[in-house]
Amino acid sequence: ARILIFSDLHLPQRATAESAGRLNLLSEMLASEATNATHVVLLGDVFDFWFEYPHLVPNSHHRLLWDLRTLVVAGKKVIFFPGNHDYWIGDFYERELGLRVARDLETWSMGDQTIVLTHGDGCDPHDKGYHLLKRILRARLAIKAFSLVHPEVAFAIARVVSALSRKASEKKKTWHNSRFMPFASRMFTRGIDAVIVGHSHTPQIVDTGSGLLINSGDWLKHMTYCMVTEKVIELRAWPSQECLPIQGVADFENPPLSEGSC
Repeated sequence: ARILIFSDLHLPQRATAESAGRLNLLSEMLASEATNATHVVLLGDVFDFWFEYPHLVPNSHHRLLWDLRTLVVAGKKVIFFPGNHDYWIGDFYERELGLRVARDLETWSMGDQTIVLTHGDGCDPHDKGYHLLKRILRARLAIKAFSLVHPEVAFAIARVVSALSRKASEKKKTWHNSRFMPFASRMFTRGIDAVIVGHSHTPQIVDTGSGLLINSGDWLKHMTYCMVTEKVIELRAWPSQECLPIQGVADFENPPLSEGSC
C-alpha cells in the first residue's frame, strides 16, 4: 500500500483566481504523486462549505471532482474524511464519483504498523464548547432543517458564517499541534503507531517517543501532503517535494514551516 494524504484546501463557494491557482497546484501534485499511490485520502475541509440537496450540489470546483473521478477510474481507492467545514455530505461522492466517505475516525493496518486517520476537529479535550456544537450540527434533525432552506439563502448564510469564523480564528492564538497530544497519547496506548490529522493548517511530523503525530498541513498556504508506506511516513512540500524533518515534542511551537489557523 502507498497512501497519499492531503487536507484543508478550504475551496470557497465561488471560485477565485487565487483558489483556482491553488487547485492547479493540487492537480499537478496529484498527477505526479498519485501515479504510484494505491490510496488517495482527502482528510477534511476540502471545501469551505458543502451541502447537498436531493437534486443539487455546489457548482464550483468541478475540476477537482473530475480529478478525483479520474483517480477512481484509474483504480485508486479514494477516501474522503469529512472535516468541520464540509461534513454535510450526502451520497453524491459515492454515487457519482465512486469515492468512499469515511467515518469520522478510522484505524488502518499497513504491514507491521497501524495508523489512525481523522480530520482532527474535536480532538482537543478542553474544547468542550466545540464538542457540543459538533454533535448539534451533525445531528440528523439539524441537517434536515437546513435542507428546508432555499439553496441561495443557505449558501449566503454559509458564506457569512465562514467569514466570521475565519476572522475569529485569526484573533485567537495559533493552534499548536501539541493540542492533539492527549488524543494521540490515548491512541498510542492502544497500540497505534502513527496518528495523522489535519485541521490546524500547521504541517509537522513529531516523534513523541510513543508514536508519530503527523499533521498533513494545508493547501491554503503551505501546499503540503503526506506519503505513507509500510516502511516510512513522509511529510512533503509541493512543488519542491522536499521532505519536512521529523521533530521532537519540544518543537511543537517551532514547526518547520510557518503556522496557520484552523
